[in-house]
Amino acid sequence: MFAMGDAFKHAGIVGGPVLTFILGIICIYNNHVLVNCSNLMRDRRKMDKGPNFPVTVEMCFEEGPDSFKRWSNLARKSVKAFVIITQLGFCCVYFVFVSSTIKYVVDPHNLILDVRVWMVIVFVPIVMSCMVRSLKYLAPISLGSNLCVCTALLLTLYISFQDLPDASSRPLFAHWTNLPLFFGTTIYAFEGISLVLPLQNEMKNTRRFGTTFGVLNLGMSVVTTLLILVGFVGYLKYGDGVQGSLSLNLPKNDPLSDSVQAMLALGIASTFALQFYVASDLIWQDVKARFGPFSRPLTWEILLRFMLVLFTMLLAAVIPMLGLFISLIGAVSSTALALVFPALSDMALRCAPPANGPLKSKHHFFRLSIDAVTLIVAFVGFVSGTYCSISQIVHAFQTGEDQGGH
Repeated sequence: MFAMGDAFKHAGIVGGPVLTFILGIICIYNNHVLVNCSNLMRDRRKMDKGPNFPVTVEMCFEEGPDSFKRWSNLARKSVKAFVIITQLGFCCVYFVFVSSTIKYVVDPHNLILDVRVWMVIVFVPIVMSCMVRSLKYLAPISLGSNLCVCTALLLTLYISFQDLPDASSRPLFAHWTNLPLFFGTTIYAFEGISLVLPLQNEMKNTRRFGTTFGVLNLGMSVVTTLLILVGFVGYLKYGDGVQGSLSLNLPKNDPLSDSVQAMLALGIASTFALQFYVASDLIWQDVKARFGPFSRPLTWEILLRFMLVLFTMLLAAVIPMLGLFISLIGAVSSTALALVFPALSDMALRCAPPANGPLKSKHHFFRLSIDAVTLIVAFVGFVSGTYCSISQIVHAFQTGEDQGGH
């Protein structure tokens, strides 16, 4: 969200909001596609609860035509790998962001420590939060995280709203060659599809999750609105000087700005466990299937979670320019998860042979057309995002500057 000002720089003061809205609609649509596919597989196979993301894709492929069936096992493994890589990648970046933000705030106050020392310090509260094994009990932590981030966001907007220039001072539309940079940032900001099915399955009334005024539509509408607002204000205020994170444009050594940075660090640290939840759960299920049953499963699961958090911290500490490599992985995996696999799953069900009960509706061909458009958008996002990420990595190694760092 804080990177949206930089994204709008590559789309224009009018192009940015319009394209963000369109991408938001596409992402919300694909979230609904995934939820509907999971619910349909649950009902058809008489399961107690909806299957997770990888299993949903596998089941949809299995019910599709032969051209899909032969890829069902690979599809499940690919989704699982992409989810684990993406979510643990987020966690690595969170370690970098939180520790570097703390250092950014406290260094002027003569408490100068290496950023890796701060990583070790923040490791303690983060690993404790990751011992929570249920989304139900992560809810209070997530609420606290949201309050911190929203407060930081409001303060950032308050500062940025001061002495705003006229909108005519910014170009309405950027050159089309800049759109890949806009797309890569925006699709990355929207990508949260890995949490959609776990959230639905943890709800008391799962059927209400995807209704017109349900959690999914309301939540994604708020996210889309905030992305547009932050992007518009950030680019209008700072123009081409807007930074990769809007917080970096705030005045230096200012108490209010320091408060924003501190709340961001606390908020991101608090949401670590939520991003960690999906990857750790998938890995634990595989560990149980391969090495179980265990005499003390809780002890082994806690040990696994501890080792995974430690692993993400070590990666964040030892890999140079980690943020750029994670962006490259995100360009591939985020696009695949958010756009490719939901669209393919829907197409598999709609093109299924009569024996498997193809998914039909009065908007059948329209929905297939939307799936095709989604795949085209995904291809553009994959190519452009990969190209831009590789270009930034090459530039960073040539100059020794990590453009993705804080």
